[in-house]
Amino acid sequence: MTFLPQETPAPLRKYREEELVHLRGNGEGELKEWDRVYDYAYYNDLGNPDKGPKYVRPVLGGSSEYPYPRRGRTGRAAAESELSNTESRQPLLMSLNIHVPRDERFGHLKMADFLAYALKSEAQFVKPEMEALCDSTPNEFDSFDDVS
Repeated sequence: MTFLPQETPAPLRKYREEELVHLRGNGEGELKEWDRVYDYAYYNDLGNPDKGPKYVRPVLGGSSEYPYPRRGRTGRAAAESELSNTESRQPLLMSLNIHVPRDERFGHLKMADFLAYALKSEAQFVKPEMEALCDSTPNEFDSFDDVS
């Protein structure tokens, strides 16, 4: 059964509080795929200060006046550069390997559909570009069908 916090039976309240403490996280350590933690952080991974001062970006959120936007905390190591207080960047090849709580992660079928539609949309963009490159008369109409 599901209970509102004030309606939780007394013997279960201790367990409910323990579960909430676990779900909120403690703000430490890198989160793994199997963790079920809803801990938040500010957007402090937008830039890449390790490449130089040109690539430093401000942290979004975090001020007392504007604490949002926030994202799920990853717990990645800090950037090596001393230029800012940012997290290290996620490698491009691992871009889908980020912490998402289990109950918010796409299932296998939904992920397959997502990737299939992404591939379909890419194909719809690439096909006309390839046809334009292979056209022997690019600035002329080849038939009346091209006009309509």
